[in-house]
Parts: sequence; C-alpha cells; structure tokens
Amino acid sequence: MRRYGEKSWTSSDGNHKVTVWKEGREVKGTVFERKTGKTRSLSDAVSIDRDHPYFPSEVSENLNRLIEEVTKS
Repeated sequence: MRRYGEKSWTSSDGNHKVTVWKEGREVKGTVFERKTGKTRSLSDAVSIDRDHPYFPSEVSENLNRLIEEVTKS
C-alpha cells in the first residue's frame, strides 16, 4: 500500500526520530532510538509508553501530536 501524509520529528538531542504516515485508513509509523539502535513500530511504541512512561516527555508529546495530525489529514 502507498504511504501518504508522512510527518517526521527528531528530538533536539538527535536520539529519537518519530515518523508517522497513513496507509489506506490506518495510521502507521516508527520510532527510532539511536541509543539502542532499535526501530519500533508505532503500535509498539504507543503501547509501551502508555503503560509506563518509556520515552522522554518531549518524544511522547510529539509522537501523540504527529498521530493526531496524520489522523486528521
């Protein structure tokens, strides 16, 4: 499927990069953590951060903002 409405954000220290897009009606994305070298799917990132704050607040806020922006587009 084709990606559209892609939006990205990188933390000020460069340790996290959030990318969110739409595929059909689904919102998908990734969160990359430079320190661990891991790329997590959007659904994994949201679920681990929801139960117990995992990411720095700056990352969580921008992750939620991008999801909202892409959902509305």
